[in-house]
Amino acid sequence: MTIRRDPTECQVLKVIDKGIRRAQEDYKNAAWTSLCQGPEYLITISIFYSLFDLTKKDSLTLENRPTDLLKHLKGKPRRGRPQSVPRGRGHVDICLWHKDSGRPRAIIEVKRCAEDWVKDKKDTDIDRIVKLLLYKSAWKFKFGILASCIHKVLKNNNRNELEGKINDNLESLRQAIEEKLDSRLSVKLVPSSFKLLPLKDEYPEGEDIDNWIWRPVVFKIYRKRNHR
Repeated sequence: MTIRRDPTECQVLKVIDKGIRRAQEDYKNAAWTSLCQGPEYLITISIFYSLFDLTKKDSLTLENRPTDLLKHLKGKPRRGRPQSVPRGRGHVDICLWHKDSGRPRAIIEVKRCAEDWVKDKKDTDIDRIVKLLLYKSAWKFKFGILASCIHKVLKNNNRNELEGKINDNLESLRQAIEEKLDSRLSVKLVPSSFKLLPLKDEYPEGEDIDNWIWRPVVFKIYRKRNHR
């Protein structure tokens, strides 16, 4: 029997970044605006399709209830496609599964704007990831992902200054996320690159249109080495 290998963590992170970029490109072409002004589900679906291009089949589900995912950690391992998971009020946006074991591997939570993780004092995305990563069982989730983007209006040719401010904001955001984590967990901002979104330059006659600097934002949450 041929064992289908799981994509590496690096590959997964790379295609999530790619999915966010594709969502911005699609939304620009369709609505001529920045992704942070669009619907959150567009980012979720774009990430889903990017992961699907990588994993091909039997490796993804959407809107999973955490309690049902835990059943797959506790239950007997099974090969083949993951069972369908019903929706509930609280759900994981995307679950990445091990290809051959029928076990959940990673949780991906999506926000329209990265800053929302700080604005929401009772954020359940982070809470869900923490609880699932620390759940005690023979099988464990490998990592959790917070996926989003950050946009800032570009004025007076201040791109370098603006990129510096965004980097400072992202470090503050990383620290704020870390404060919400259990001491057994850590968080890392995945490297990415800035991109110009020259909406005003391309459509100067449009009202309420700006040029933007933006980048995908992907935080990886994981167990520290001394806490397996």
